[in-house]
Amino acid sequence: MKKKLAVLLALAMSVASLAACGEEKTTESSTELATFTPSVEIVKVEGDTLDLSALPVEEYVTLGEYKGLTLNVTPKAEVADETVESTLMDYYYQHGSYYLTAEDFLTEGTVAETDIVLIDYEGKKDGVAFEGGTAADAVLGIGSGSFIDGFESGLVGVKVGETVDLNLKFPENYGNADLAGKDVVFTVTVDGLVSFKDDTIKKFELPDINNIADYREAVVSMLEYEAESVYINNLNNVICQALVEACPVTKIPESIFNKQKAYAEEQLNYEATYYYGVEAELYAQIMSGMSLADYASSIAESYTIQAVIFQAIANAEGLEVTQEEIDAFVSDYVAVYGPDYGINSVEAFYENNSAEDVKTVLLQEKVIAFMTENSTIVEK
Repeated sequence: MKKKLAVLLALAMSVASLAACGEEKTTESSTELATFTPSVEIVKVEGDTLDLSALPVEEYVTLGEYKGLTLNVTPKAEVADETVESTLMDYYYQHGSYYLTAEDFLTEGTVAETDIVLIDYEGKKDGVAFEGGTAADAVLGIGSGSFIDGFESGLVGVKVGETVDLNLKFPENYGNADLAGKDVVFTVTVDGLVSFKDDTIKKFELPDINNIADYREAVVSMLEYEAESVYINNLNNVICQALVEACPVTKIPESIFNKQKAYAEEQLNYEATYYYGVEAELYAQIMSGMSLADYASSIAESYTIQAVIFQAIANAEGLEVTQEEIDAFVSDYVAVYGPDYGINSVEAFYENNSAEDVKTVLLQEKVIAFMTENSTIVEK
């Protein structure tokens, strides 16, 4: 099951990272950018150490009543049957587009709902082919919603080898002004099809997934994992916020602040480029109303404040992370996620992460677990 889950998660996850608890805030952009002003004193530490356990965090924070808190958190979402079925088909279409070749498609049969078809098509407006409206050997999932309304449903009932004209209309809000609200004709030839059957699932060659039942089981596991992750993330944020309120911090170490600022800038660059295709500076302004440097600084300060509080509580409660725990975490990470992200060894993992990064995450988990056990969790 772990292999199944990892394979499906590879489609849903774009990057693997060690992340802090907390959440980003979105602010309307304006012509005058806000600036970052530290809310605490940023102090230089001897040797610029990144090991919080070696620093006098008790001088940075006043531990208040952090045990016995009442924490309100949104309950974990139930995975509905309709969500399972829609997600199942989404992944089926995605895997079909990725894995199937022309040789995999049947050269006879009639297109039905949920089939994956191999098609050639040409779109014309006023009798003239328009840019981007023509393709050959395109793979399309019927019911995937990949094309404008009427395209996919118009192919249901068409036999392999047949050509049909689909008289359609682009939506009024379509991104291309030349086509928005316009009548068009798509001439489509169905070259082949595959149906939602066990034999098709086998063509994907996914580990431990050999039929529809296996495929559905993997999707259910993924959705449950996602629901659990959202719940845990919400609980972690509630705990972090409660601790920040209960344990005022007056100082943070410059070394850790600077590292987290660099990390935040790297992540913002990635998000801007990968998800939105814009410059990181513009992305930061849209997200926060700040420059990239100032936004990264605000994120870094928030993270470092939390890290100081976590370390102080760990010290007070005798919570520690051993080298064995660090080694086990890295080994498990490489085994489960490594193949999907090109991390094929422990050495490769440490090219982009440090043992201190792992230690921080594991210590955070221990403090979160301690807080969960010593708080009243109210789900509402």
